[in-house]
Amino acid sequence: MLRSNERFKTILPPVPDDANKYSRGSVVVLAGSVRFPGAAVLAAVAAARTGAGYTTLVIPHSAAPIAQTHLCSIPVVAAPENE
Repeated sequence: MLRSNERFKTILPPVPDDANKYSRGSVVVLAGSVRFPGAAVLAAVAAARTGAGYTTLVIPHSAAPIAQTHLCSIPVVAAPENE
């Protein structure tokens, strides 16, 4: 069981001082529904907080306004919905 950040430092490579969001990779989170938009928001926030460089959330069109309200620094793309 991991009990300290010291163990993570031995597993993960160090982040260069000149790293930026474009050098840290990109993540597209394709998730969510009208009924449960919060799960998609949480997944996008988790990706960004764990070190992903450029994170984008793709969510159904009708849930996009809800996600945009909660994600100021993560782009939200409204995807077409199946009827």
